[in-house]
Amino acid sequence: TLAGGYKAYRNWVLKQFEHEYNLMVVGGLTGCGKTPVLHQLTKMQEKMIDLEGLANHRGSAFGGLDAVAQPSQEMFENLLAASLQQAAIEHKIIWVENESQRIGNLNIPGNFFKKMRTGPVLFLNIPFEERLKHIVDGYGKHKKEELINTIVRIKKRLGGLETKNAINFLLEDNVEACFSILLHYYDKLYMKSTNDREAPEQLITNIDANKIDAMANAKKLIDYARR
Repeated sequence: TLAGGYKAYRNWVLKQFEHEYNLMVVGGLTGCGKTPVLHQLTKMQEKMIDLEGLANHRGSAFGGLDAVAQPSQEMFENLLAASLQQAAIEHKIIWVENESQRIGNLNIPGNFFKKMRTGPVLFLNIPFEERLKHIVDGYGKHKKEELINTIVRIKKRLGGLETKNAINFLLEDNVEACFSILLHYYDKLYMKSTNDREAPEQLITNIDANKIDAMANAKKLIDYARR
């Protein structure tokens, strides 16, 4: 039992986000298979913290389609703090995915997010067509109504014309054309977010990969990190 009860525990949780960690951030445009690569890193005895897993949400507008209910913000912070403590004990490098601060309805704690934004990023550079196929395979199975609702959710940012085109393609059973519009949108959004980092040119290293292959790409990341 922790002396001081839950209040003392929460103070401990918040303190974890202030510590320095040897973070290695895995970046890449939407659909490049970052999540499978991160899980492959775990299988290869690396230490990874799955932020989307802790938040029960996948990052894009389609993120909520597969997820169960998200935990509370407090619970998310508790889970993250415990993961960080364990990772710090076990390994020098902690792998995380390059996320925006908001994951669904939850926020990555500010102090830890700052560390993510100022740390090195290994950017998985995978061709558009490969990523599009991956997205279609992953999300194309969902009901049209669910997909349309997610498209409408980003209408303001996507723009009226592109929203209309994406929905029309979906109604015509042309899932690939629909997702191509969305993927171009997310590519622009991701690059804007990446360029907002502190000194992005000093922090981002391109890791070229011809296809989505979790094992091969995880090995490329490890080879670079261990140089």
